Amino acid sequence: HDKKGPYEYTRFEELLAICGTQREETGSKINFMIESGWIDDAVIGAYRINAEGNKRVQKSRQRDALVKEFESIANLRSQVRGRKFQKLLAKTLEQQGWSPNEGVRTSNEEIDIMACREGRCYLIECEWIKARVQPKLVGEIYAKLSNRPGVQGIAVSMSGYTRGAEDKVLELASSRIILLFGPEDAKSLIYQTATFGDLVEKKYKGLVTNKEVIYS
Repeated sequence: HDKKGPYEYTRFEELLAICGTQREETGSKINFMIESGWIDDAVIGAYRINAEGNKRVQKSRQRDALVKEFESIANLRSQVRGRKFQKLLAKTLEQQGWSPNEGVRTSNEEIDIMACREGRCYLIECEWIKARVQPKLVGEIYAKLSNRPGVQGIAVSMSGYTRGAEDKVLELASSRIILLFGPEDAKSLIYQTATFGDLVEKKYKGLVTNKEVIYS
């Protein structure tokens, strides 16, 4: 598709040479992609990617770009790394269908990310420091939520949380919901092994039903 354009077909023997795999394995993969509706086989013995297949390729390339960016910022200084991580997380949420506003500033406060979708909004604060996050961050999120009815809070930390931070979430749960995302949660979003919505639902259920702070 990239080299020949969207209308040209590629024959099986050419695909076999490009993939460098056995005939049976290549044929099995082609059949799977045909059944999945990702490629067309209107020409006997030749194939081309269709709109649905191309959409999946572009999504895969976007994910690979996010992963590459994530790995490139891991060894940066904490201040620079935190800012870049914030931008990366906003991109990740956007690819999952959310509408994130990154680096929101008002007259007296700054919010890392405000992400909304279908009437749901989350105020997100990001940290990538060496030490575990203290209760202070949870308190700061609570303060920012105080004049935003209906908005829930999320902390994302690549170093985890102290027990005090977890206790603070439980203490405030009766008035405002604040969810914690750990390093593995963040990676699962970037590597697209989980969705933001699914993680939020799991953490919310654990907090309101079992009074349990869940993060990994």
